[in-house]
Amino acid sequence: MAKSDSKNGIQFIKNTAIFFVGNVLSKLISFVLLPMYTTMIPTDQMGVYDISITLTTMLLSVCYFEIWSAVLRYLYDGKGESDKNKVLKSGFQIFFVSSVIFVLVCVAVCSFMGYRYIPLIAVYGIAYSTSSLLTFVARGLGKNKEFSLSGVLNTLIQLSLNVLLLTTFKMDYSALYISYIVGTFCQTVYLTLCTDLKNRLREATNKNLTLELLKYALPLCLNTVAYWVLNSGNRLAYNALYGNAASGIYSIGNRFGSIIALATTCFTYAWQDLAFTSATKSQQEACALYTNACNKYQQFLTAATALILPFIKIVFPFLIKGDYASADEIIPTFIIVAVISGYSAFIGNVFYAIKDTKIISISTIVAAIVNMLICYPLIKLWGAYGTNLAIIIAFAVNIGIRAVILKRKIGFSICIKDLTFSLVWLVLSSLIYSHAGVMVNIISFIVSVFLSILMFYKDILGVVHSLERKRG
Repeated sequence: MAKSDSKNGIQFIKNTAIFFVGNVLSKLISFVLLPMYTTMIPTDQMGVYDISITLTTMLLSVCYFEIWSAVLRYLYDGKGESDKNKVLKSGFQIFFVSSVIFVLVCVAVCSFMGYRYIPLIAVYGIAYSTSSLLTFVARGLGKNKEFSLSGVLNTLIQLSLNVLLLTTFKMDYSALYISYIVGTFCQTVYLTLCTDLKNRLREATNKNLTLELLKYALPLCLNTVAYWVLNSGNRLAYNALYGNAASGIYSIGNRFGSIIALATTCFTYAWQDLAFTSATKSQQEACALYTNACNKYQQFLTAATALILPFIKIVFPFLIKGDYASADEIIPTFIIVAVISGYSAFIGNVFYAIKDTKIISISTIVAAIVNMLICYPLIKLWGAYGTNLAIIIAFAVNIGIRAVILKRKIGFSICIKDLTFSLVWLVLSSLIYSHAGVMVNIISFIVSVFLSILMFYKDILGVVHSLERKRG
């Protein structure tokens, strides 16, 4: 058992490192461009861009049925190349039909909203969905390194084009759409070649498998729509009450929250690999793995937050200029939103593993309803703070539902002692960020480093000993 855990731990760390390079490290580079964004793009234009992307992601969730998640899950079940190719053929059939529907709906909605650059928004959506599908395909085929390299390629192209279009050609926010489209197109071409997709899609159509994928994905579609209401719908309400300029400032605060979100993503991807491959174990073994992983993940999120908050406090004045500077006040709430959202997704992957996607949808729908009931009065009362507070409360409900159901199904449990410690640490870190100067935040960072080492000391030693035994 210990040997198995050790092997799982090493593989998890290896995959996490790979995903870090492709997903986190590459995207962190984009923060270098924040001074340029906040200097050259007015707050109202940034607000329009952010809201258009928010609406686009909502339409994507409705039109595509989260089909890439279904493809990923069934690729793991494929016992041979033929089985995997059948999954890909069925998945892409659904994808192509969904793409036609998306373009029609997107053009109609954007025209109704009076947006500029409607063709760019539609192509942005297609690029986003294609990238989502192909990155999941690469992961499902075990091509994690190729997945990571594609992320780096995409990011470098986007950054280069952003600099060129904004500084040399003096373009407006349309440069952000164009850069994303071109970068994602290059990523798509690279992954198409790496996965030998052309030959894989020659497999004959399997109608039963297509229906099975849809059956698996449909609850996820409902979940994604509810998740959008939960995580992004509040932006529309905030925009309606306070205008595009306020939304532009809000979007910059959200970018700092995405630092945590990016970190959680690489762990979530690695966790998906481990959870899906562990689904065939006995219930007792699987439950022990899931419980331990989720509790460790909670600790990681807490430590990451305690380290990132003082770091942001130090670098913020150097990154953010002009009217966007007021975003500094609300950054702790964005970080907490990312933390609680990331933990919810992490637990949700257990349901993916046991193929019970209905519970994922139900818990998210309930949380979305809670969010809709409380978001407007909280936004009216506290502005951006209220926007994020509503999301935090709703996600707490979401996590509570999932934890209770998992406890009943497989005996999953959350360590209350660790949870209490995490909550206290999060609150203290947020208060220090909001009410203390740079020097106190530096001290907070140093203390958090030592606390993090103490928290993960045994885990670090375990991994080191496992690696030594492997070399021996």
